[in-house]
Amino acid sequence: MADQSAIQVTGVGPRFAFTFNGTGGSGVGITCDNVVGTGVTVTMIGDGKWYVTHNLGKTGYCVQLATEEAYNSETYVHVFGRGGNTFGVECWTSADTLHNPDFVHGVIYD
Repeated sequence: MADQSAIQVTGVGPRFAFTFNGTGGSGVGITCDNVVGTGVTVTMIGDGKWYVTHNLGKTGYCVQLATEEAYNSETYVHVFGRGGNTFGVECWTSADTLHNPDFVHGVIYD
């Protein structure tokens, strides 16, 4: 018998899809373009680190992130501190330093 721990749904897209610029100052609201859904906001908390607020009110969601770079293509991004209404994002270079990419693209599935 197949694993039935996950619900399979077809024809349903993401709850939110968004893009934000990776530059700014600590504690500064970052320009965030809400492509699917509304209400996602981003605040920079330091070089290469941001908080994303979505207000889903639960932790049962999945996040996918990707960076866009004009020059430095070897970066990786990950989620930390996933909570009911927010999660953190960190972006690192291949040299293990925090980095502000040109853009971060994200999708949240509920």
